[in-house]
Amino acid sequence: RAIFDLMLAVDRCPRPVVGRVNGPAIGGGVGLVSCCDIVVAVERAVFAFSEARLGIVPAVISPFVLAKIGPSAARALFLTGERFDARRAQAIGLVHHIVAEEALDAAVAERVGQLLQAAPGAQTTVKELIHTVA
Repeated sequence: RAIFDLMLAVDRCPRPVVGRVNGPAIGGGVGLVSCCDIVVAVERAVFAFSEARLGIVPAVISPFVLAKIGPSAARALFLTGERFDARRAQAIGLVHHIVAEEALDAAVAERVGQLLQAAPGAQTTVKELIHTVA
């Protein structure tokens, strides 16, 4: 329950949340990535929903993952537990920007700079709108 509450807090944070992936995001880690509004990952990042391979199900992360990548991609990845790269993560909507490792800090700073140009109240309302409409 505590992990779900953490992910819910990130997902429903009234301010934009930028995810920074600099390595493997497996199981709960990729669930946390699913809660972020904007995700920047390095080219070498690896992702996997490994629960089925461990004999468990991704129940805690599933609401956030399904909202992010949809049921079709989730089915294939949840059932197989296969590892996938940043390009595939971007193709399914999990990751928004892929950069070289040495460019990660600058890319995250650029996204944050863009976010700082918007009105916080508007961003909060946009996030509420997205949750309501979805």
